[in-house]
Amino acid sequence: DTAVASRPLRDRVRAMVAAHDGGQRRGGGVRPSGNPAFSEALFVELIRGGQHARAFALLAPDCQRRWGSAERFATAHGEASLQRLEGVNVVAVRHLEEWVDPDQGDLHRQVAELDVEYSFDAGHRRVQLSRTVHLVAFEGRWRSLSYPVEAAFAS
Repeated sequence: DTAVASRPLRDRVRAMVAAHDGGQRRGGGVRPSGNPAFSEALFVELIRGGQHARAFALLAPDCQRRWGSAERFATAHGEASLQRLEGVNVVAVRHLEEWVDPDQGDLHRQVAELDVEYSFDAGHRRVQLSRTVHLVAFEGRWRSLSYPVEAAFAS
């Protein structure tokens, strides 16, 4: 939709959040009612738009603790490769009752496992990077797992 794409980033993000938060909670379960694909797209769009403090707020509490501050998160995500990020496409979503993070060793309950394609501008061509990412349930919302690189190797 051209009208949506031409709006300023803050208006697009505000509209996305309003649409997402307007959803109804299902049956009082522990799984968030929101769409985890939306949550991942919003997280990426905020980083891409330089709104790192807002993206930091969408992290799981353990990730926030390991980053230490929104400023440290912003510094790490301000590098050139993320400036070239053009978009995100969530290909598949699977809901898992529990999942053990192989890098951190942590057990998470109510997890969304997403197959995601990230598109980058590589100058003369577009590069696509496929990854499987995980979001966890926290206080009725999906939260992203994005750790500092050194945290994955510290244990």
